[in-house]
Amino acid sequence: MNAEIIMVTHEFFPRKAGISVYVQEMARCASRMGFKVEVWAPRHPRLENHSFPFPVKQMPVRGTQGWLDRIRLAGFLWCHRKILANKILYLPEPGPLRALMYLQLIPAISWKFLVVTLHGSEILRFSSPLHRRILFKKLLQKADNIGVVSRYCQRLLANKFPQAASRAIVSSGALRSDLIIPPIAEKISEKKIILLTVARITPRKGQLKVLHGLYQLPERLLHQIEYWLVGPARSRNQRSYLWEIERYSSEKGIKLQVWGEIEDQSLGEIYAKADIFVLASALHEKSVEGFGLVCLEASAFGLPIVAFHSGGVEESVLDGETGILVPPGDCEGLAQAIQKLSENPSLRRQLGQKGKEHAARLTWDHNVNVLFQEDIT
Repeated sequence: MNAEIIMVTHEFFPRKAGISVYVQEMARCASRMGFKVEVWAPRHPRLENHSFPFPVKQMPVRGTQGWLDRIRLAGFLWCHRKILANKILYLPEPGPLRALMYLQLIPAISWKFLVVTLHGSEILRFSSPLHRRILFKKLLQKADNIGVVSRYCQRLLANKFPQAASRAIVSSGALRSDLIIPPIAEKISEKKIILLTVARITPRKGQLKVLHGLYQLPERLLHQIEYWLVGPARSRNQRSYLWEIERYSSEKGIKLQVWGEIEDQSLGEIYAKADIFVLASALHEKSVEGFGLVCLEASAFGLPIVAFHSGGVEESVLDGETGILVPPGDCEGLAQAIQKLSENPSLRRQLGQKGKEHAARLTWDHNVNVLFQEDIT
């Protein structure tokens, strides 16, 4: 196969968020399947010493959604327009989509085929104001294939941009290729229940909502539970939110362990020690959980999931099969689900086993096949 793909992204190594994983794994899989792949990603010193099975061109951008990065990325694409002319251009996340939306106003950049992936939040954000909606609609019309990470995103696209919905192809997340699942770890204590959330420390991920739910548990059970948080708090707002989390847990007597951002090997050890995975993510300021890749990862470790029924989470967590879903914002329902699983080890094992089977069914090969199929190559 000689088809050449240029993947342009703001989200890439060493970031560990779901979109970054999605981009890296799509590039890795497409390369393995015979495509000539090159990733254009933000400049980062750690890229110099990291090996990929495809070349990475570092761009002079920081990988933010701000205007300065949009202008820099647009300029970079303009300067490399001759390279793009005969390639498949793949825009796997909102950053490059936003830049190309405005770059359309200069009709001098072309490509062989255009493929995009939508994760949910950009559909909401690009649907208004009017000028942004028009530009995004125009870009979607130019796309040869439109990937969406869940059926939820497919419905959202049909609601906001119905003309593009008929071309939407579901290409969900799957497990990281380098995910190492260690042997079942010895539990810290049979009397202790470890709840785990792996996510950025931000209101949309709902860590404080989990604490509100925990505080509604019977006192005898609350004393058995320890809540572990893994994830970065980089911005001032995120650090302020973390302070609020720590203050609330201290005031209410809830045991809390904040691990911060950790390496993948240590993360696997933490997954293995946990009993229940919790994700109280919900729609927040036009940001939504398009799929919930981290829930799939937790399922691979045999963890039952408790999560809000929000966005595309219903596809990474099968309600009643791999976990328990409760209505968004329902902290009482969250508490009831946590109590049910805490008091029923056999149910935890049953949901965890189903979760392993569910996680194994989803593959990156499927995504590459449906997005870069023969009719565009």
